[in-house]
Amino acid sequence: MFTLYGTTTSPFVRRVRIVAMERGLPFTLVGTATDDGLTQLQAISPIGKVPAARLADGRVVFDSRVILDELCHPEGAGVDGAKAPWAPLRAPFAEPAARVDEENAVNLVDEALLSLVRLFYLQRDGADLSVAYLQKEQKRAASILRHLDDTVIGHHLTKRAAKEGGLGRPELALVTALDWMQFRGTFDVTTTPRLKSAMEHWLQRPSFASTRPG
Repeated sequence: MFTLYGTTTSPFVRRVRIVAMERGLPFTLVGTATDDGLTQLQAISPIGKVPAARLADGRVVFDSRVILDELCHPEGAGVDGAKAPWAPLRAPFAEPAARVDEENAVNLVDEALLSLVRLFYLQRDGADLSVAYLQKEQKRAASILRHLDDTVIGHHLTKRAAKEGGLGRPELALVTALDWMQFRGTFDVTTTPRLKSAMEHWLQRPSFASTRPG
């Protein structure tokens, strides 16, 4: 059992929730949208961002990627040692070229997402989105997503993933990001129809369907 700190709308928290469900790992979610939950988060994390996790052995992890790595190895978070790393998910590729392609895909998704997250909160606080810097952020996110729409292969973001199939980190990142953008109205996913199709494919998976923001 591990403890996850975050909100049910955060795409980064959702990635951890999905992987935990896929791996059959029990966890307790401490909601940080309340004052009490935020206080608990700040007590364990100097960063104060979500997600954060306290693993079964007491270690505290501040970053979603590191949390996923811990959950997906037999020695992490109290996982049964007989379970293969990442199973039933697709493990990250070890071959250098495929690994770089996969990391690039995740980084592209995350950079677009972070630009739109910043814009969402600034707009909610009354910022003028017509200023040059924020216009640049909007164009940056749209450019990244158009690039991904041009290069997506079926339901996957890399050639190797399309060949081997299965759910891996790029697909996890893509769907949680696009679904958040759709939920918050920060990007019109119909303008990237191939990405939208990939999202809709993975949303049929129970772990995605049961963790949608809303």
